Amino acid sequence: MAWDNMAPVGVEFASPDYERLMQEHFEKKQGIFDPRLSAARQAPRVPHLNL
Repeated sequence: MAWDNMAPVGVEFASPDYERLMQEHFEKKQGIFDPRLSAARQAPRVPHLNL
């Protein structure tokens, strides 16, 4: 997988406050919970030709 296709890692990654940060982001609809990003993350509907 190319680096430019990798999903970004949020601030909660490896943080001792992981659960608090995830809850905070969920409540504020930020990061991975941002509804604008959910459409961009959906799997392609057409199979990849190289698979």
